[in-house]
Amino acid sequence: MKEFFLDLFNYHYSLNKRMFELFDHNKDRVPEISIKLMCHVLNAHHLWLYRIDNKTPLYSTWDTYPNTNLALVNEANRQLTEVIIATRDFDEIINYKTSKGEHFSNSIRDILFQVVNHSTHHKAQISAQLRSFNIEPFASDYIFYKRQ
Repeated sequence: MKEFFLDLFNYHYSLNKRMFELFDHNKDRVPEISIKLMCHVLNAHHLWLYRIDNKTPLYSTWDTYPNTNLALVNEANRQLTEVIIATRDFDEIINYKTSKGEHFSNSIRDILFQVVNHSTHHKAQISAQLRSFNIEPFASDYIFYKRQ
C-alpha cells in the first residue's frame, strides 16, 4: 500500500511540474482562476500533511502566490509526503479541525487518498479552463504516466 501511495504522489508531483511549465509557456494567456486552483491544490495537500503532523500550516486553503513559488510548495509537499508515507501507520487516526472549525477524525490512509482525489478533480477543472482559453493541456491520465 505504501508503494502504491508513493507512486500516486510521484505521479501528481510530476503532473504539477508539467502544469507549472505549461503556465510559464503561456503566462500571458493562462486564466487567473487556473492559477488560483493550482495554488488551492498545493495548499490543500500542504494543509492535510500538516494536519497529519499536528502542525500549524503555512498556507490557508485559498492563498495564492506567484508562479515561481508553485515549484517550491510542490517540492516541500513531496518531501513531507514521502516522510509520512515511509514512517507513519496508515491506520493511525488523525484528529483535526477543518478551516470552518469543525472537528473530525480520519485515518492517514483516508487523508492521503483525499489529497490524491482532490488533486485529480481540480487538475481536470484546470485543463478544461485552459482549453477554453485555447491552451492545449497535456495528457494527464495515470496510464500515460506509467507508460514512461
